[in-house]
Amino acid sequence: MILRLATGLTDFFAYFGRAQEGHAWLTAALDGSVEGSDPLGRASALIGLTRGGGLARFATHLPLLDQAIGLLESTDSPEKSLTAMAYAFRSVGRAWSGLRADALSDLSAATAAAQAGSSPWVDANVRQLGMAIDSTDATSPDATDGLIEVAETFTALGDAHAAVVTLRFALGLSRVRG
Repeated sequence: MILRLATGLTDFFAYFGRAQEGHAWLTAALDGSVEGSDPLGRASALIGLTRGGGLARFATHLPLLDQAIGLLESTDSPEKSLTAMAYAFRSVGRAWSGLRADALSDLSAATAAAQAGSSPWVDANVRQLGMAIDSTDATSPDATDGLIEVAETFTALGDAHAAVVTLRFALGLSRVRG
């Protein structure tokens, strides 16, 4: 029960700047859960531990994402949206770690899972993170216009927070490129 509650509050903690408190809940929930009893819940908690510290956090927490993906792949019918986000987060972590080929492979898996899950919000997140990967390569085209389109998608979906985060990333990216 605590595992489900902690993972359910992950977005709250991330959106309201309380990521460390959320991480404490997730860690306690993982420590208190029985190994193997709830693979999807454990995977969700592991993924939650990688959020809330910027894109570089994915690089420093690749082992957690590896564990989460292993759990998701061990289930008979993994939750497609969760799988998409796990692969997308790991793709960013690998790109930031200089593992571009692995990052692109993970991005492909994330895109396929997002399309299979048919969630416009997850699809927009995967597209946004794909552009983050592209931004790690100085030779890639400017992703600012694509990020603005993703922000418009989030706005249409009613997620103003995600739209603002995406626009902030677009602004930062355009400043770096400029």
